[in-house]
Amino acid sequence: MVQVAEEIGTEVKYQKDFLEQLQMTMIKAQAGVKNNLRRLNKSIIQNGSNHIVHVVAFALLCFFVVYLWSKMSRK
Repeated sequence: MVQVAEEIGTEVKYQKDFLEQLQMTMIKAQAGVKNNLRRLNKSIIQNGSNHIVHVVAFALLCFFVVYLWSKMSRK
């Protein structure tokens, strides 16, 4: 009975350490994403909004190509 309690305690400690490491990883990832978004916004402001127009146009082109491909594959 004591051995089971010790194993449970060990597992709880392992899980706690794992969650703390996961939390630190998430904090670092969140900081990285925040920095990248800040740089992206700075770049968009400096270079104008033409990049957004290009991205939207590319997305529409991709959608159109997939749509046509799905129509052709049905026949």
